[in-house]
Amino acid sequence: MERGIQDSHKAIHRHANDLAALLRAVLESPAVTDLATRAAAYRADALPPPLGQYAARVADESGGIGDAEIEALLAGGCAPDVISSDIHVYSANSPGMPYLPNVMSKFMALGFTLEQVVAMATSTPAKIINRLPKLGTLQIGAPADVAVMELVEGPVSFVDTRNNKRDGKTLLKPVQTVINGVPFGRPYQAPFAVR
Repeated sequence: MERGIQDSHKAIHRHANDLAALLRAVLESPAVTDLATRAAAYRADALPPPLGQYAARVADESGGIGDAEIEALLAGGCAPDVISSDIHVYSANSPGMPYLPNVMSKFMALGFTLEQVVAMATSTPAKIINRLPKLGTLQIGAPADVAVMELVEGPVSFVDTRNNKRDGKTLLKPVQTVINGVPFGRPYQAPFAVR
């Protein structure tokens, strides 16, 4: 029994250390947003436009961010460093299709290049949490967790969380998942797969 309690305390301590390291990485890593602004956001201080409105929207709705908010940030000189899927209980069935390949494709429709969106979804987040070169890269020695996608060119329509439509010219279509260097399952229709 004593051993189990010790293991639990170690796990709690390790988790607290990991969270502290993540917080330091987010607040102190090189990025587009300056350190003072990130620290102010963390403390819930007032932020300058358009960051203030964006932060308030995230705090109020968590996941209700639409194209208009992203465009306001871009117009204000605030480009994202990182993008991700936004899957939670409310968004999974939303019209916005918050799955990562779709989110990446939407950012290409907003004017980002393929190289930029791939970096924002892979190497940049890994760098921010101090996990490069193990994560977010295809370097020798990395775990070889890979999402293989096809870049489909042609007209495509995207819908944001408010059902606003945006037209694009390219779509990243999931083709195969590789975990630890091993292809996983057969290519299922995106965005669903069965393990």
